[in-house]
Amino acid sequence: SRPLRRRAGAGGVARWAGGARAPGARCGVRGDGALHLTMWDVGQGDALLVTFPRGQTLLIDAGGSPGDRGADTGERIVGPARRARGLVSGDRLRGTHGDADHIGGAATLVHEFRPRELWYGIPVDGHPAERRLRAAAGAIGAAFRTVQRVDVIEIDGVRVTVQHPRPPDWDRRRVRNDDSVVLTASLGGVELWLTGDAGVEVEPEWILPDSPRTVVLKVGHHGSRTSTGGPLVEGLRPRLSLISAGRGNAIGHPAPEVVARLESAGS
Repeated sequence: SRPLRRRAGAGGVARWAGGARAPGARCGVRGDGALHLTMWDVGQGDALLVTFPRGQTLLIDAGGSPGDRGADTGERIVGPARRARGLVSGDRLRGTHGDADHIGGAATLVHEFRPRELWYGIPVDGHPAERRLRAAAGAIGAAFRTVQRVDVIEIDGVRVTVQHPRPPDWDRRRVRNDDSVVLTASLGGVELWLTGDAGVEVEPEWILPDSPRTVVLKVGHHGSRTSTGGPLVEGLRPRLSLISAGRGNAIGHPAPEVVARLESAGS
């Protein structure tokens, strides 16, 4: 393993190169044998890209404006950033949940990059942003896959585990943060925790590492005090914690107590 290092990126991009490499992996046209995580600055929203050792990709959310208003972040930010890195097609797109600041920019990216699969957790019938995303997937023939707790998908030798949500036992009539799809991606001694907006009520359900790991945590709900509780932080003790929030946002993200909690754990 190599130490994690931060690499400066243009246009508000933070990139971290993990210290894990897939056995037998060789550099290819798209992959370099390592697991990479990119977080794009989309303001008060989320947009991340996992690039796997042999070059497959998983886009996690695409930003958007709270309340489904404003510019299309898929068209304005995420699309140009992907093209600048030579990523002209997609493999998988995961919408953590239906809030517009997470999937508001996704439909545009589906049309342009044509992913093979779209992953989703608990659908909400009639939700506008989700309806657009499903329509975009149908238009290009992409599979719309429901992923739920304990599903395990191996991609380029990386174990991707769905920590949340559980299969629903009642029909949803509105989008809920606690229905966010939560994934971990593990390779060697490195583990990425990608949590959407899920909160402290559901965090105790997740399976924490049973052996030492170098953990990179995408902090829940933009650093809100409703997520990233003490037991989760103590269980993970993340080496790096990534928070995506709009500058000067009126909601107060990230909450000072969450930042202090992470810092006290050595993040």
